[in-house]
Amino acid sequence: MAPLIVAALTPFVKDLFANGLNMLGSAIVTKGKDYVEEKLGVQLPEEGKPIPPEKLAELRVLELEHEAKLQQITLERAKVDLEQFKAELDDVANARDREVKIATSADAPLLNKIISPVLALLVVGVGFVLLAFGEPDVRTAAAGLIASVLSFYFGTSVGSREKQQMIERLTK
Repeated sequence: MAPLIVAALTPFVKDLFANGLNMLGSAIVTKGKDYVEEKLGVQLPEEGKPIPPEKLAELRVLELEHEAKLQQITLERAKVDLEQFKAELDDVANARDREVKIATSADAPLLNKIISPVLALLVVGVGFVLLAFGEPDVRTAAAGLIASVLSFYFGTSVGSREKQQMIERLTK
């Protein structure tokens, strides 16, 4: 699990993950403790208190008994994430299509054809200057800007192709 995500978790949910109750923890992260309690018809331990060993054993049994429901809750979240990712991909594709139409249009003025590439070069150029001379936080932001511009113009990495293949598998 990514460090930022772990830092944002409550102590109760961290305890669940630390003790191997991953499905229960994921369901709580996805929908919230109250929702999970309602769906499973159980009362989970209070926040802020360590989970006693006997309660952990009960939660393991609960996780096994309600495995299908917990997986369904996590799957709902995955579907929402997938739809958001598709929307982001569509947005980038639409922007690229617009740029291609402008660049290939005989009717588009020269300014319309060159403004995006010029701005992109400016962002990348300023980004490299900030990478060389900026503070650490500024360098991180500059690297992100450069990566965004380059991925827009040249496509994204192998990881994105793998994500697209995963989307295709999940939507079948």
